[in-house]
Amino acid sequence: TIHVLAGCHSLVSINNEIVGDPLEKAAMATIHWVTKGGDVSIPRHKGQSTSKRLVRILKRFHFQSSLQRMTCLVEVEGSSVSTGLTTGMVVCKGSPEAIRALLKTVPAAYESTYDYYTQRGYRVIALAYRYVHGTTMSAVKNMHRDEAESQLLFAGFGIFSCPLMPDSLASIQELQESSHQTIMITGDNILTAVHVARDTGICAEKASALVLTVKTSDEGERRVLQWKGIQADSAACTEATSKALA
Repeated sequence: TIHVLAGCHSLVSINNEIVGDPLEKAAMATIHWVTKGGDVSIPRHKGQSTSKRLVRILKRFHFQSSLQRMTCLVEVEGSSVSTGLTTGMVVCKGSPEAIRALLKTVPAAYESTYDYYTQRGYRVIALAYRYVHGTTMSAVKNMHRDEAESQLLFAGFGIFSCPLMPDSLASIQELQESSHQTIMITGDNILTAVHVARDTGICAEKASALVLTVKTSDEGERRVLQWKGIQADSAACTEATSKALA
């Protein structure tokens, strides 16, 4: 899990300052790793206990909104200078829905776990990986995205708390009091969006919300429109009538 977070990011070090996405910087700070020049990440403390002490990014498949994920090909070096052991890894992170489709095995509580946290306003990112054995680092670096993002192993969820800006609630209330309609446009998880909408008054705090989602059938041959009722006083989602799409 640490190697996924340390190796799957777009952070760069410029004049000893880390520049990039705030969530990625927060993740690196939490695992106590730091990004250096040359796309290398190392533990912040030299004495940190780990058998593999250096992650070098060989290639990035950058985040795409249509794919909802980012993938990197990395080299993980061992701490032994004499042996110079290296291991190739595919490290991937993205929306739980997108990563689920790439996993070799999906844990039984996968969906219920991320639903639990998204309904409470957290931003949830799924983490996955696989080791690449029996090949050179050059071959790893030249892998295509489709090849890399297959048969991945689940490494856990990254759960982030993203508090509202201090003036968000007051600004939205002012708009509503002046007869403006307030609408949220977001690329975040829909359950997280419902939570934020309640916190800001866009959606009635105690009212249930009806959410329309698109789900792929088990056979993968058709998509299904699925209504979910999100209760204000419960973490439970109740599925309503579904309608098949052509």
